[in-house]
Amino acid sequence: MKDRYLCPNCKKIINIDEDIILTGKNNKGEKGLILLHTELGNYSSKISDDCFCKEGEMIELFCPLCTESLNYEFKISYANLIKVEAGKQKNIIFSRKYGEKRTFKVEGKKITTYGEHALKYTDPEWFL
Repeated sequence: MKDRYLCPNCKKIINIDEDIILTGKNNKGEKGLILLHTELGNYSSKISDDCFCKEGEMIELFCPLCTESLNYEFKISYANLIKVEAGKQKNIIFSRKYGEKRTFKVEGKKITTYGEHALKYTDPEWFL
């Protein structure tokens, strides 16, 4: 069974093959589609419009199905998705800053970090 990514609000599947499909809005109110790779630690992405988001810009992310915000409730500068892996749900918390490589997979009390920018956080419970 392939891994699936779910919206934490509506619990609908938001990935097709190797792409997680999100909608986004920049600080100017411009909107577009963002495709993120499903492999944790792979930071390749595609955006619908080159003008839509710039490196280092904070992007508001939304579910493409229910349109609810994907902001992580404890830290507004992060987004949250659910990954279903081998039948078990894991929280995926990642930076909303476009181009920042910082992702955390939370499985109960176990936290796995991905990305070069995640290393500056040494306290594993900083986002709780």
